[in-house]
Amino acid sequence: VGIATRPATFTKEHLQNFSAAVRNMSPRDNPIISASIPGGGGRMNMNNPIGNIANMSMNNRKPESEDVMAIRKSSKARARKNVGAFRRKRQDYATWKGRVGVHVEVDEFDLKKLVNVIFQTLSTDWELVDHYDVIRLWLPVESLHLSGNEENPPTGGGGYAEGDGEIHASMPEVFVFAFGAVVFWNFAGEDAERAWMEQHLFQHKDAVGLRHSAESIESANDEMGFCYGDSFKWHRDVVQLQTRDAGEKLAVSFAVAKSANLSIYEWRLDQAIQRNAHIPEDLAKSGELHLNRREINVEVGRLYLLNNAINLETSMLDCPEEFWEDDRFQPEYERSTKYLDVAARINLLNTRLNVL
Repeated sequence: VGIATRPATFTKEHLQNFSAAVRNMSPRDNPIISASIPGGGGRMNMNNPIGNIANMSMNNRKPESEDVMAIRKSSKARARKNVGAFRRKRQDYATWKGRVGVHVEVDEFDLKKLVNVIFQTLSTDWELVDHYDVIRLWLPVESLHLSGNEENPPTGGGGYAEGDGEIHASMPEVFVFAFGAVVFWNFAGEDAERAWMEQHLFQHKDAVGLRHSAESIESANDEMGFCYGDSFKWHRDVVQLQTRDAGEKLAVSFAVAKSANLSIYEWRLDQAIQRNAHIPEDLAKSGELHLNRREINVEVGRLYLLNNAINLETSMLDCPEEFWEDDRFQPEYERSTKYLDVAARINLLNTRLNVL
């Protein structure tokens, strides 16, 4: 047997009766009336108990909602922090700040002889690759840590990156060029670089050319910074590398080595201009040249030697032969030489030589 039911209907009369009953109750019998409204700091309105109940329900939900939101925010913050820590651990390259130093103290290196004798003074922990016009030496980070050898501790603000067989961000590297330049990566400073050259390069006199003057060396030596990023670029003497490939460092090293070598020629030309600055003044004053034929021939010979060194011997404008076999980083080399104004400086040198 089914029981017929219908929805209960509350009329205005029902609500009025309920309000009257609540008002007639004592505070002791009605704890709802005696309780303070949460968050409001006051007591309930005796004339409107239904509204008070609704308000109390809303006030009770508000702090609970804030707590839930705070917990959710805290959980999300912890999740983001954990993900960020994981990314920082795996992306040490993104935070690495290293140093590049370039030196030109001799006019040439005999790389064939140097390869055969350099390990007489250099630790066997170092590794070497002989390219066409340059040899690359590097000290694996594993060797640096296991041996405790901090002869030339690497610099930078990041940790050691995981390379999976590729180069480490902190790994010390040296590029020795046949035309006399040496480029260092991740050495502690200029003193450490000079000490390394004195101990491992200049000791082998048969493989080293003539020493430049102290003034020209000072004008050529340079330093800059490097870091890693999503694209290759130069900005304010800091080069941002895009890959972990040693070929990218080789491309940059070629460019900065040529730029430093060009500084030697610029210094030599400045000296030639100073030596001969009196000639037009003497001619203008007395109409005579106070030089004998031998002195004139000597000065002309110096200028020819400088011209040949710039345009014939060092092939300053030619693309390095290394890129004939592997041209992946030739664009980086070209962008680096453009940033360092190599072509424009060579043109200016030739113009000044012709005037002189």
